[in-house]
Amino acid sequence: MKNIVLIGPPGSGKGTQATLLSKKYNIPHISLGALLREKAKENSELGKYIKKCLDDGVLVDEQITIEIAINRLNAKDCRNGYILDGYPRSVKQAELYEKFEKRDKIVIFLDISEEEALKRINNRITCPKCGKIFTATSLAISNICDVCYTPLAKRSDDNAITFKNRYFTYLAETAALIEYYKNKNFLYSIDGSMSEQAIFEAIDKIINKVG
Repeated sequence: MKNIVLIGPPGSGKGTQATLLSKKYNIPHISLGALLREKAKENSELGKYIKKCLDDGVLVDEQITIEIAINRLNAKDCRNGYILDGYPRSVKQAELYEKFEKRDKIVIFLDISEEEALKRINNRITCPKCGKIFTATSLAISNICDVCYTPLAKRSDDNAITFKNRYFTYLAETAALIEYYKNKNFLYSIDGSMSEQAIFEAIDKIINKVG
């Protein structure tokens, strides 16, 4: 099984698709954002630094992110492949990641407009325990996660101001990453404005074709 890397702007559906792919292929979904949010809860200088970066919508230092990512990707459950969500986010991070990960990979770019991304950000609610994403329009009345039965909550960085900063960072850093992977012939682009199921089927088709 190849490693699958999902990239795209905030709100493009990376987490949702990673969850679906993880379930189908029985390989772990590794979300750098989730790993960083866990670190941000720690009462330490590193935790406070990461929390500020997340709240401000800016990238965490590359060396810190690669160390956190490598530590997770070295785990036994990643030996047969994984889905990497939200990393790398810049060419510098990609270069550091390539030094560590020599195995073949499929990079999926979920292309979506800023307007649609903001709409999704404003409409989503997340399980703080398992990370499953819900939309406010389809949410059960109980406001409880249907996977782990944890009360749902709005992420602190899911707001218009932080989104603008995150999207600006995406344009400044991650847009160049798209060209980087395109030049390496790793990149496959998908219309991220399609339905959740249509996007999943498109990704699945690519995996079966390339893998």
